Amino acid sequence: MGRIIQFIWSVMVMIALVKSNEDFEYRLKQMEQKFASQLQAVREDACSNSKGISDNIRDRRVVNKEEPVIAFSTQLGPEKNNLGVHQTLIFEGNVMNEGSAYSNLTGVFTCPKAGMYYFSVTIMVRAHDEFETELVHNGRNIMVNYAAGESQFKQATNSVVIRLNEGDKVWVRILENLGINNGNIRIYGGGWTTFTGFRIQ
Repeated sequence: MGRIIQFIWSVMVMIALVKSNEDFEYRLKQMEQKFASQLQAVREDACSNSKGISDNIRDRRVVNKEEPVIAFSTQLGPEKNNLGVHQTLIFEGNVMNEGSAYSNLTGVFTCPKAGMYYFSVTIMVRAHDEFETELVHNGRNIMVNYAAGESQFKQATNSVVIRLNEGDKVWVRILENLGINNGNIRIYGGGWTTFTGFRIQ
């Protein structure tokens, strides 16, 4: 009788162990499925983020291709003498002319693309000379520049930011101020008198 009871007890223990093992395997399988699902979600997020980054980089490259560089920097060659009021200063020496918007034949910058532009003008005069220029946008004065040489050579610089439309023209000319620009109007060149401009955006 005792052996039968012991046998039955052993069988019950084995059944319990088998059931416990089945529960463990079931729970392990559930955990594996949950982990696989989470891993798949992480992979999908990573792929989505990667695609977003790639699209952003591609869009930036497209924008960069569509946004040409427009910039020039030019300087006056030899000294100019006997200049007249409203005469355009022609800066012959191109240091840079990206976009070919500045003409060193006419001295005029022609806007190839609408946007915000920066311009800077530097002039130099001899001792005891004085000189005044204006930056002109489509014939309208937008900035003046004045240099007085007193006892030695002097430079003066001025700059401005303006909005341009395609086809607008900008140039430097002698300001009509007979109190200053009279007699032999002359300006020192040799790279000391410059005209620079570029598109900001």
